[in-house]
Amino acid sequence: MLAGLLCLCSIMPVQAQCVAKNEAFQSGEHVMYDLYFNWKFIWKKVGLASLTTNATTYRFQPAYRFNLLSVGSKKTDFFFKMRDTLTCYVSDKLEPLYFRKAAEEGNQTQSSCATSLMLTLPV
Repeated sequence: MLAGLLCLCSIMPVQAQCVAKNEAFQSGEHVMYDLYFNWKFIWKKVGLASLTTNATTYRFQPAYRFNLLSVGSKKTDFFFKMRDTLTCYVSDKLEPLYFRKAAEEGNQTQSSCATSLMLTLPV
């Protein structure tokens, strides 16, 4: 019986991630956000953020590209300068493919990148 169960499990397809259906967004969407500093009861607008979504290809496969750009206002640059760019690619099944962050915050500039290798198991 145990041998039969092991045999059955060995022929069943295996997936590392659940496949997601995109019902949250469409290509071409653009959203603007106001950025606020909050300290107890004080709320001060300190900048803007812009999020865009576009259908594209990544390494010859259908994908979505998300760009988030955030910019602090000139008034708040005196206290803390902020210029961030986040770029993300996901497959049409919403699997992460690539992520990059470029940030200029205060007097520091940083850049980081991550990619995800997708493995396909035979069925």
